[in-house]
Amino acid sequence: MSCGYDLKQPMGKKRIFDIMPLRNLKYYPLLPYFFIVILAGYLLLINLDNVYFWEDEAETAMLSKSILKFGCPMVFDGSNFILQSPNSYVDDYKYIYHPWLQFYIVSLSFKLFGETTWAGRIPFAFIGVLCFLFSFSLTQKVFRNLIISSLAAVILLLNVPLLDHFRQCRYYALSTFMVLLACYTYLKWETNKLMYLCFILSLIGLFHSNYATFVPTFLAFIAHYYWANRNKTNIIKNKYTLAFSLIILTSIPWIFFLKIFKKESQLSINYFFGHFVYYLFLLNIAIPLVLFLFIPLAIKKYQYIKMQDDSLVKNFILLSLLMIMLNFIFISLNRQIFYRYLIHLIPIFSILLSYLIYLGFQNQKIIGAAFLSLLLFTNVLNYIPIKIIDYTAAKIKLEKITKKLEGFSIKSLFFIYISEINQTDVMCPTKAIIFYLNNNGKKGDMVYTNYDDLPLMFYTKLRIQSRYLLNPEWTDKYPDPDWIIIRKDWEYYQRELKDIIQKHPFKEIVLETLDKKFGNNPDPLYKYFLIENNPRPIIIYNKIDEQNLRK
Repeated sequence: MSCGYDLKQPMGKKRIFDIMPLRNLKYYPLLPYFFIVILAGYLLLINLDNVYFWEDEAETAMLSKSILKFGCPMVFDGSNFILQSPNSYVDDYKYIYHPWLQFYIVSLSFKLFGETTWAGRIPFAFIGVLCFLFSFSLTQKVFRNLIISSLAAVILLLNVPLLDHFRQCRYYALSTFMVLLACYTYLKWETNKLMYLCFILSLIGLFHSNYATFVPTFLAFIAHYYWANRNKTNIIKNKYTLAFSLIILTSIPWIFFLKIFKKESQLSINYFFGHFVYYLFLLNIAIPLVLFLFIPLAIKKYQYIKMQDDSLVKNFILLSLLMIMLNFIFISLNRQIFYRYLIHLIPIFSILLSYLIYLGFQNQKIIGAAFLSLLLFTNVLNYIPIKIIDYTAAKIKLEKITKKLEGFSIKSLFFIYISEINQTDVMCPTKAIIFYLNNNGKKGDMVYTNYDDLPLMFYTKLRIQSRYLLNPEWTDKYPDPDWIIIRKDWEYYQRELKDIIQKHPFKEIVLETLDKKFGNNPDPLYKYFLIENNPRPIIIYNKIDEQNLRK
């Protein structure tokens, strides 16, 4: 029975499946998928609720809860304002800052399993498992080589930044899945009507997952299709142009509803060079850029290697390069810099990297195994480009970049990750504050804080003032706070909160937990390499009843 795997070895050597009895098993082609599900399930699903939501996750969870109450994401739930930006809603409080698909997925999970941390994360962790399966399947579809496919799977399964993002109650796994599904179906749509439909649905789904990821990715598919078919007649009048047109037409109503064009522009050519260098640094944390020195070797060797489908390999590589290039251009023009904007590209990079490693080390297996061990279990190979980027940034005086590179050091992220997910209860600043308020606060108490306002809304029954509304225009409309929490690493409204403390009697309460900047933020730069300056315990201020004070 043919399984589509290229298991051939050089003449004179026995194939492993000639020695092992696996070839006689009926379902042995499914074994790689079985192992991927087991390993990915462990890495993504174990102790999924061992740490509380951080700010971004809590926003997703709170907006998802509002769907159960109002039918759509609302920034005002009748008690609290759920804001990450003052421009995130329209007049009737409907949320418009991000697409809604992620919120409906989480609301369904809340409906089925209850409004818990685990229920908020499980849909995306499950989608993350599907991402690993689709990555393997896509690699196998393109290269028809079990070694390359297995390399890609292992590189991805041990990629800690990707794992951390897939364990989040946020759209990261969802957008990555839509990109992989689009790539897989695009390569098969000419011969399969179901794949044609799935390709359209995957890109519509990508738009409703994250439109900032959708734009450059969609443009990459368009550019690839019309370039690859530039010599064909009637290229405009065919079903593929219809597919692209349908995707655009279904997106237009939402573009106007979400007011994308009316939002303050965050794109500028002035950001490009500095942000491009910085994104290379961020990418290097997950994929060592030094490995792409194999590209000249790969080009040289490629002409001697007979793949089963040369055109498919070339098409995939061209599509991948277009996708990487357009995404890098788009995110480098953006005012905001976040690691999350690279997540959907990591599987694409990993597939290309597995191909390069296969070409580079197919005749030096011992050296290749040692090299692969360094890649998978340490960040030694990541360290070299970091020093080059640091030197370049210092020369051209990009202080923002050099400052963030200070904490980068050699360590094994994977073993740190394994240690963390095996902890059943992680005490972070967010959890410490919530525990204290739940044990000491009273129903109806008002809380002001300059960070972690959204997790407090999700995990407590208190009234929480949004940190984006901590100004006199809004605070004058609300009761004086019963609790004030000033997080030391966040500049938002620290002065205003301190002024309130000066005007009214407050008792200072010092918790044992240190006030670290982030809780469960998955950005590896903050999670693994951030240098905490002058750490101090968390301080909570509780208002003293003035009548009791007079007595």
